[in-house]
Amino acid sequence: MAMPLRPVVRVQDGPAASGLNRTAFFAFMKKGLMPRGFLIGERSKALYADEIATVTAARAAGQTDDQIRALVQRLEAARQEVTS
Repeated sequence: MAMPLRPVVRVQDGPAASGLNRTAFFAFMKKGLMPRGFLIGERSKALYADEIATVTAARAAGQTDDQIRALVQRLEAARQEVTS
């Protein structure tokens, strides 16, 4: 069965998709508070749009940084389950 396509956002467009400024977006990524990008080409990285939305919703719901970090770890782990 074919996997449904998930919309992607190029990493450089991630700040706009999240509502964060560029500095904050990449700082969150470095701290594990935003999913890391994955390669979609030799020199291009992207993020799943739904992962950005999920993290943004968690932040809006008042989750702590530790809760969001755990959420990001689960989102990134779920990517591995798809490829296994």
